[in-house]
Amino acid sequence: MPPSLRPGLLLGVLATLALAASPASAQQLVGAPDPPALVSTGTGDFPAYLVHVTPDGSHAYFRTEQAVPGTGDTDTARDVYERRSDGSVHRVSAGADGAHAEFLDATADGSRALFHTNAAIAGQGDANAVEDVYEKHVGGAIRLISSGFAGASSVSSARYSEDGEIVFVLTDAGLVPEDVDGTRDLYARHRDGSVELLTSPDGPSNPLLCAASPDGSRIVYTTTEKVVPEDTDSHTDVYERDADGVHRQISAGNEARTAVCEGASRDLSRIVFGTTERLTAYGDLDDGYDLFERRENGNVRLLSTSGGNQHATMAAMSRDGTRVAFETTEALDVAGDVDANTDVYLRDADHTLTLVSAGTTGSEATTTRSTPDLDRILFRTTAAVPGTGDTGTGVDAFEWREGQAPRLVTAGADEDSQVHAISDDGTRVHFSTDAAIPGTGDLDATRDVYLRHEAGGLWLVSRSPVPYAVETPVTFKASSDDGRHVFFESDETFVGAADGNVQRDAYRTGIALSPAPVDPGGPGTPGTPGTPGTPGTPGPGAGGAPGPGGTPGPGGAGDPTGAPVTPASTRTPVVRLTAPACTGKRRGKARCRAYRRTAAAYRTLRGTVAHRARSAQRVQVNVVRRVGKRCWALTTKGFRSATCRKATKRWLTVKVDGRGGWRIATRGTKAGRHTVRARVAERGRRTTKVRTIGRFTVARR
Repeated sequence: MPPSLRPGLLLGVLATLALAASPASAQQLVGAPDPPALVSTGTGDFPAYLVHVTPDGSHAYFRTEQAVPGTGDTDTARDVYERRSDGSVHRVSAGADGAHAEFLDATADGSRALFHTNAAIAGQGDANAVEDVYEKHVGGAIRLISSGFAGASSVSSARYSEDGEIVFVLTDAGLVPEDVDGTRDLYARHRDGSVELLTSPDGPSNPLLCAASPDGSRIVYTTTEKVVPEDTDSHTDVYERDADGVHRQISAGNEARTAVCEGASRDLSRIVFGTTERLTAYGDLDDGYDLFERRENGNVRLLSTSGGNQHATMAAMSRDGTRVAFETTEALDVAGDVDANTDVYLRDADHTLTLVSAGTTGSEATTTRSTPDLDRILFRTTAAVPGTGDTGTGVDAFEWREGQAPRLVTAGADEDSQVHAISDDGTRVHFSTDAAIPGTGDLDATRDVYLRHEAGGLWLVSRSPVPYAVETPVTFKASSDDGRHVFFESDETFVGAADGNVQRDAYRTGIALSPAPVDPGGPGTPGTPGTPGTPGTPGPGAGGAPGPGGTPGPGGAGDPTGAPVTPASTRTPVVRLTAPACTGKRRGKARCRAYRRTAAAYRTLRGTVAHRARSAQRVQVNVVRRVGKRCWALTTKGFRSATCRKATKRWLTVKVDGRGGWRIATRGTKAGRHTVRARVAERGRRTTKVRTIGRFTVARR
């Protein structure tokens, strides 16, 4: 699967408000998947393959050799196309007649896309027949990205920064006059057309980009070149280049051992590298492959094991870098790991080590997917984890959540299941299996895609209104970040999807879920007279009345106080943050996203609290802005500087209106990353656990 389709690894996700999800509900959800709709065209004798989907699922890109009618394509060379949410199809690699083109990347909002081709597109200044990178704007304009001075060599890769303002290009062509060595170098092409050389112009650097800050001003890369004097070996090392162009070696040690960039936090304040070098200064006492974390202040700490010569494999890293999941065969002395099989561990911010794959003794367990903050981790194993209801012998996936028992998220059948994606809020899991799960409408024994929702329910996603003409497997390809849109490929001709051939095509489907209707209940039955003088207890029925000093009748599902019936998911108060309104002149996705990166959008934070009738006594909110190593906490007088530890302890009490709405003014909102947390004090109970309810970034002007 190409990197652009790997769920959870999208480094170019647009910085938008991330709203927290409510916990699992005992109330069942109802709904049905939409019939599969074509992403490709389903005509001609050419297969089509999905290559990329934007985070919100509104733009899907596919490649095919078919000349799609109405797009201006007249040849059978491979081209890249875009299917938009309005159903229209547009040719991305326009102008490259007679030459193949391949997709490279797209901005998070789908406004621009990159492709490469060896065709010299007219009017762009491309005078050679080697591969070059072009950018296609949603309005149709094309721009040559990899133009240069000694551009007689090809491009290896290209991708956007998170905000789409920079294109990182890896090429052995000299895009600036001083680059004349003919070896691969890393460049930044800015929106204004300027080109910046990010690595050395006079040495065999062989760089590879690992991570970049959202605005692209800082990068992490690997290279064999000795960029700084402290690097004395000729093996690959991990480096950071800051906004001022200063390079810093990240990977410690100078033995003849290779260092690998394993990941970085979104703001690059924490970078994880791996090496087999024995770094005794940081507690590494063996020659196994271990994981280390390097922070902005230069501190290095060992994340994986300290001895035993067992290798550790990086599995996932949270967006803020405080949590790292890894796999190892070493039986670490936590939570009862006593076997020599692979297990999944979580290293937390306070260096606490947790066994994620508990209950898999005697079986291998590997990480399959996780939420961006690693508050939920899915692991895959053949073991029937106790208490999950898994009765099959196939490979299944289970969900780990802190303080909760493991949960089976796949089929639990004798056939193997494979998890492909989990939504950012963790409520939706998409997996595939050959098992025909009873009650889902799956009538064949070939691979299909399913959705499991944490609130209850299992749905067949890759279904057709009528039985398939031919039983062919379905291949999951991608899903939107919220898990509401699913994309897959199949050779099957789905009835009703306007598919007119038997070639492979790409499809899209969605599933809208809503709570099952709540039975309001009938009037309660009067209680039976009891012992005189003993107060009666109100019945749970909406209209029930207890007898004089008696026991209440078994009324319906109403609330005796007359309050509206609240779903079971609000038994524990749930605080949510509402996205800023975007109306009037700001209508349209691009303008709304731009507006939501301004301070004006967050002058007032609004949200809701869902709870049982009058159970939430007080709601408190903590807002922290972090820029580099400095933090500011919101107080009644605006944002005030504090250590990051103290900033997380500054709480503001907000008023909740009769409908459960709350608001708080945010004076002095400036550029930076903001995290919003909340807690609730319930009447007669302790204060609820602190939860992150949203994040937003205000861009620099």
